[in-house]
Amino acid sequence: MGNKSKSHGSVNSGVIAHDDEWQFPAITEKNAYHMVKEHLFDVKGVVYLAFPWATFLDKYNTKRSDAMPLLAKLKELTAKIAPNTRVVTVCQHIHMMKFIDMFFDHRVTDIFWTHAVKNEFSISQDRKIDLHPFPLYSVQFPKKENWPLDQKRAHLFSFIGARANQWYLTEARNWILDLLGDDKRGLVVGRDSWHFNKIVYDYQIRKNSDTQDKLINVDASEQFKQTLRETTFALCPSGSGPNSIRLWESIAAGSIPVILADTYLTPGRQKIWDEAVVYCDESPEAIKALPDRLEAIANDPELLAHKRQMLGQLWILYGMDTFIYDIQMLYLQIANGDFGQDDLTLGTCHNDTLVKMAKTISRRENPSKFDLSMFLNACISGLMIDREGFAASYAQNASIQKLLSEAIEKNVNPASVDRYKRAKAFMEFDEKKISPNQEAFEVTKPLKVMLYGKHSNRTPLSYQPYLTHSKDMIEIVDTAKEADLIMTGFNIDFSSDTKALNNHKLDNYNAKHVVLSEEPLWDVIWSKGYTEQARTIESKAGNIPYHFLNHMNSDIYAFNKVPYFITTSDKFFVRYGNYFRRNAKMSVEDLMKHWSSTTIRSAFYAEIRNNERYGVEVKEDDVYGLCLLRTSVAKNCKKGNIVRVGGGWPKTAKKRQALPDWHLDKLNALDGKTLIASGLENTHQKHYITEKIFDAFAVNAIPVYFASPNHRIHELFPDGGFINIFGMTGEDAAKYIDRFVPDEAFAKQYLKSQKRMADLFSQPQVLVEERKRLMVDFIKAAKKISSI
Repeated sequence: MGNKSKSHGSVNSGVIAHDDEWQFPAITEKNAYHMVKEHLFDVKGVVYLAFPWATFLDKYNTKRSDAMPLLAKLKELTAKIAPNTRVVTVCQHIHMMKFIDMFFDHRVTDIFWTHAVKNEFSISQDRKIDLHPFPLYSVQFPKKENWPLDQKRAHLFSFIGARANQWYLTEARNWILDLLGDDKRGLVVGRDSWHFNKIVYDYQIRKNSDTQDKLINVDASEQFKQTLRETTFALCPSGSGPNSIRLWESIAAGSIPVILADTYLTPGRQKIWDEAVVYCDESPEAIKALPDRLEAIANDPELLAHKRQMLGQLWILYGMDTFIYDIQMLYLQIANGDFGQDDLTLGTCHNDTLVKMAKTISRRENPSKFDLSMFLNACISGLMIDREGFAASYAQNASIQKLLSEAIEKNVNPASVDRYKRAKAFMEFDEKKISPNQEAFEVTKPLKVMLYGKHSNRTPLSYQPYLTHSKDMIEIVDTAKEADLIMTGFNIDFSSDTKALNNHKLDNYNAKHVVLSEEPLWDVIWSKGYTEQARTIESKAGNIPYHFLNHMNSDIYAFNKVPYFITTSDKFFVRYGNYFRRNAKMSVEDLMKHWSSTTIRSAFYAEIRNNERYGVEVKEDDVYGLCLLRTSVAKNCKKGNIVRVGGGWPKTAKKRQALPDWHLDKLNALDGKTLIASGLENTHQKHYITEKIFDAFAVNAIPVYFASPNHRIHELFPDGGFINIFGMTGEDAAKYIDRFVPDEAFAKQYLKSQKRMADLFSQPQVLVEERKRLMVDFIKAAKKISSI
């Protein structure tokens, strides 16, 4: 992804490597290591083991003497790994499973394997190794080629390759050659061997040759590449393994893969694969019928273009310039962990063991003298070892305050009480002078939340990261009888069905109804006010009280470093990090040249909204509805090639949320092609920042934004690098955008912002802390509500 100038936010020290003896030219393991060095962030308790497994296992399998030095190196590397460390590695060897004991012996816990198969996600012995599918390096197409979505190609389908031998999984290759060889719609060519066969097996494994010269069949390789460029559908049968380099080369060449590998497990979301490729059973009947299937797809221009679009999305995730997307996602999941009550303090808890002990004892109805005595001794140790940490924990945790006071008042162990008093004197500590944090809290039992209504999927608790991380504090329940809170994301869910709300009260009078809204647009336009938290809804049975929390009347969405929406899925953090690190490497000259070559002048991704209510203004709160404005801007831009996508615009076939991955779709459509991209929100509120401006920076386009001086976008991008249309009408903004020409001074500002984002999105702990902060603020608010 770019040149080799200084990398921003890319350093990883959690890697142990033997950077030598990689198998080539199939360099999956080697490229993974290089991408890890550039793009994988440090996560506590995880180490990446970079090792030439393919070379070693081939030598080990053939009992070659030079396998032993590699084995010794492997032992040396893994001896450095601390106990209880998660060890992640990439292996490209087809027969890895035959040598799985080797991975167990060297403490590997996660293998990203290029030949992963369906329904085999882990291997267990005395412990477990998780198996993850992984791409193969696209040897002959390391860069994605540019191909029009409507491109006509000479061959409907093609296959150039060897017949199946005794080591291949099925006879699929033979059936292709025998059954499709005479079909004039395709090109089918049989070969004696793979064009890299000699360089891999004769030179590297068997050592039948002393030189690499002339071991690659260059003519065969060039024919293969040119054929892919001229082919609509590339037949990708299994070989000795279910995955094939041909599959990944086809994606790069824009030739839609036909996967003939019944057992193959693809990486990532299956829905993307289903829409990008064609699957064919490994049977003679299915293969014989294949040309007619492919011809039907080729005769549907819209379907064909869609499949090619989806290939671009797969390349964003698994192309050779990123490659390790799934490893990054795993690392981020590990970094996120399952943070519980112990983490939800209002500062750093330095006495983690003490906090956990307090939590455990507090859950007991009547703590025994033994419990209190043990806790008192733990307090003495905590105080002597880390006075400041103990003081912070005491101030922040009500359970510690209560249990310590109880232990002393009850004189549970006179000797321990005496030691505590002497420790206090020695460390000059006086709990009476420590001001307990008035907002210190702990959840002694999970808060039970019932998610109610069709908008309940628009609250933090509807997103998996928050659900996972809050499992100790929040329990999602199915009925009002069980619930402490009955929650949705939009108060229309309550007002439209007051009968249900009254039934909730009949089932559980103490349950509180709560709207936790993540969408200021709804709050400003439809919620009949947004400042008051205590609200009522009229019903035939009387007024129904509920509580309303949003961006404007609470601190729940008042982010520290990462805006809320970006925290709702790990994919944003990983994708943006990869793009920003790539972009940050550019020079001003590179950037100016890039912008001058873009084919899209401006891009707008938002549905048309013309109703006047979308232009609401509440100037005293610095809140503005922007849907009307951004529609006007998009309509009135005139210069150059303009892309307009969203509900109401021509050629928008279906809702973007119905796409397999609406975010990938946008990135794929705009990356590297776009000069200016709208980042306009639906609402201007200082804490409300979604993916839109990040998307624009990610695809190396100049964002258009609307931000008052008080808006927090200026904290994220203090160096600028975007077009701010605050205070302009839609027509004036469109004229300004049409006239705008970036100069070198602007490019310098822009690159500073790219580097700033590259650093931010290389720190997973920032994301974790942001999620913790939000949960702290929500649970504080929830406790207040549940106590009313």
